[in-house]
Amino acid sequence: MSCRHPSAVLRLIPIPIVLVIYCIFVQNRTHDGVTTSRVSQWVSTKTGISSSNLTALKSTFSHGIENFRTDLAMAPEDARPRTAHIEIKDGHPTSQETTFEPFAISKTPLSRLVNFTEEQEISVMRSHYLMRTSAKRLAPQLTFAKDAQGIVTTANAKYMPILLVSLRMLRRTGCQLPVKFVLTVTTSYQFKPFAILFSSFQHASFLDIDAFPAHNPTSPLITPPYTTHGLVLWPDLFGLKISEHYYHITCSPHEPPSARPSTESSNILLNKAIHCESLLMMVYYNYHGPDYYYPLFLQGSHGAGDEETFAQATIAGGEYRLSGLAQMDPRSDFVYRPPSKSHIHGNDQWDGFDELAEEPKPLFVHQNMDKLDPKKILDMNESTAKRKDGKYTRLWGEVKGIVEMFGYDVDRRMWKAVLEEYCRIDGVSETCASLRVYYTEVFLAVNGSDSLA
Repeated sequence: MSCRHPSAVLRLIPIPIVLVIYCIFVQNRTHDGVTTSRVSQWVSTKTGISSSNLTALKSTFSHGIENFRTDLAMAPEDARPRTAHIEIKDGHPTSQETTFEPFAISKTPLSRLVNFTEEQEISVMRSHYLMRTSAKRLAPQLTFAKDAQGIVTTANAKYMPILLVSLRMLRRTGCQLPVKFVLTVTTSYQFKPFAILFSSFQHASFLDIDAFPAHNPTSPLITPPYTTHGLVLWPDLFGLKISEHYYHITCSPHEPPSARPSTESSNILLNKAIHCESLLMMVYYNYHGPDYYYPLFLQGSHGAGDEETFAQATIAGGEYRLSGLAQMDPRSDFVYRPPSKSHIHGNDQWDGFDELAEEPKPLFVHQNMDKLDPKKILDMNESTAKRKDGKYTRLWGEVKGIVEMFGYDVDRRMWKAVLEEYCRIDGVSETCASLRVYYTEVFLAVNGSDSLA
């Protein structure tokens, strides 16, 4: 133990915490006019991959999982880089440096590490190799319920109302999948990969609590690209910001900034039977994220966190194939389509049947700019929901564009769920009163009556 880093004990804290996973099952039902949230056992999905109940899932586990958890708890610590923490330059990269420019093939990769020596790189490389070896050994020991599918998320007490809003949105899409969430008691650790790892689902669909389902997320789990690749990630708004040193450390192919956008971590579809080894590397990257891998992946960019760790874990494991990365429904986005019309191939070169018949619809809406705290959003002047003159406005855009994009008014559905949940918690609170005023002014005054009783 004397050779271990002094923070070893503290670093091991999240693993036993994560093992206490709270499971909630919300029965699928008609929600029009419903003002209270009733928690009950979910109804099994009859088609596609089976969704067994919790008792059946637990019955598939063996005592070997205890040994696996013990080994897993030590592997990231045994593979701790034996070098100083990676430092980056003060401030943030410029917008030009972080903009995704697919045609700028000569764009210089971001380089903001401070005094990162060859000795440091070798030390991190050796530790990374040790974890890769451990991941290969541990991956076959991971236990999960074969063919089970479900949704995984994390939340703390502060954001519990937002989680319940997200669940209301989920059930109103018709989704019957079971939902498991990790109730966190600290913000010092990244629990996302642990939540996926320790869920009993083979097919795990991770949703951030502020990634609101706009359509039923069940079908993407039983259609390509998920069924052909076992992993679906969605792109972020920015380009790659990964240090070139990372590719030296992992001995993986270099990706230029123009290769693809960076990835989001608010929505993840993952098949443990295929990507178990990568999942363990995701745990490792986030375990040592603040000190080593976040600087390597994001180099001080705004909101630096876990977002690039999931894609890079699959690349390091040799399991990554670029496909299905879309903000939209990955089923339609993955389908091969004819090339777009251009200055070379004009309108007269294209027949109607060659053109894209229907644009992919968004599957989720990630409210990542301002967290959906209604008290904060509705009280803040010039917020996304309040104009400079103090009048309320729609959060996600004009109704015509929203209906064209989603097929219905998802903005209104979301705010109705917010109103129901916060007024269920305290029907006479100031927040509930503000929500009623907002909903009436923005939606009812224009679109007519609605059931708010």
